Amino acid sequence: MRVGAARAVAAGWVRERMRVDPSVEGAFFSGSTVGLPDDALLPPWSDVDVLLVCRGPV
Repeated sequence: MRVGAARAVAAGWVRERMRVDPSVEGAFFSGSTVGLPDDALLPPWSDVDVLLVCRGPV
């Protein structure tokens, strides 16, 4: 899988989370994929780290 495709899947997950949890106000990518271009191959043992921004403690 390409990093761009993995980010797109993660963004979809965030949008779904925001629909069901109004305390989620946004998100951003973190970790090893941040500096990689969209067309880079995501190693099978890697993941895409996403940090959620919430209105209050969760």
